[in-house]
Amino acid sequence: MRTERDILTAYLIADAQAGNVQAINRLVRIWATPLRTFVYRQTGSREDLADIMQDVWVAISRGLPRLDDPARFKHWAYRIARNKSVDWIRKRQTSRTLFDEVDNPDHVPAEEGEDLSAAHVALRRELSRMPAERRQLLVLFYLEELSVSDIARVLGIPEGTVKSRLFHARQALKRKLEETS
Repeated sequence: MRTERDILTAYLIADAQAGNVQAINRLVRIWATPLRTFVYRQTGSREDLADIMQDVWVAISRGLPRLDDPARFKHWAYRIARNKSVDWIRKRQTSRTLFDEVDNPDHVPAEEGEDLSAAHVALRRELSRMPAERRQLLVLFYLEELSVSDIARVLGIPEGTVKSRLFHARQALKRKLEETS
């Protein structure tokens, strides 16, 4: 089902592809928060979030003229955000130090102004300890509320693979949460 945001996005993409810079600015206003939240959940870094998001928006603005179907913007933008997050994580892993806060599994960053219950803290901690592939699936499905078919498009894998990996990720998270309680 197409939402009002999807329709407005399609219109703005067509306008941007015709050369209207203001349309790109409006796209940024509409999509900045969801993409920023997604990138933060992937990386856990507030310090580097602005730099990563700048890379995301540069890639989006450069690729926008080649986007054939405006209805695919959401999937395309999330894929770019995912790829930039993965690039940042890889770069970070090569320069990581032993005492880096990201390596501390008990460090669970909260969103600004967020007051977390003990259950939420445990859930976030276990999510942060999961392999990136599993964490990414759970974040896309539960937090970003993407459908299985949308996740398949974002990750470039078959829907059946998404369902299978999502099942295993849920099971692993459930086991870990049961162990800690």
